[in-house]
Amino acid sequence: MPLSTDAAIIAALVGAPRNRIHGKKRLQKILAIAKDLGEQIDTEFRLLHYGPFSADVAAHADFLYYTGKIDCVEEQVGPNGYFTTVYTLSKGVEVPPQADRLQRIASYLSTFTTLELEIASTLSYFLRSNSATRAEARTIEFKREKASAQILRKAKDILEGARNIAA
Repeated sequence: MPLSTDAAIIAALVGAPRNRIHGKKRLQKILAIAKDLGEQIDTEFRLLHYGPFSADVAAHADFLYYTGKIDCVEEQVGPNGYFTTVYTLSKGVEVPPQADRLQRIASYLSTFTTLELEIASTLSYFLRSNSATRAEARTIEFKREKASAQILRKAKDILEGARNIAA
């Protein structure tokens, strides 16, 4: 039985270091990669400017915040002082028992930068229906300014590591 979107968000937060995910984009990319790796999550992702995106994940994160199951604050980050949404798990929230693997995947993916996750999730999205060579070419074409050779190599390594955890 697939995990509900709410359960998947909670599982990702449980797996993340200190039960925190910095950024809406990071939450989206972690769940998109997990789904591409075979996690049964009851949501669909489509490709937008920053890579795979699910309106369900965005709406359910808001719902979980409004119901007190997760906390959501804006924090200033980075050298330019931009603000980002930081999601944290509220105390006493039940963790879905069938979400162990998703928690391990989220823990692993949380160690990478947002840019690396953006390129890895875009590559993963294209791998759904393309050969590895074609998926790489489409990722470079779609992410022209971001998908340098170095970042693309890192994205492939990230996906390989995540596949090993998911196996």
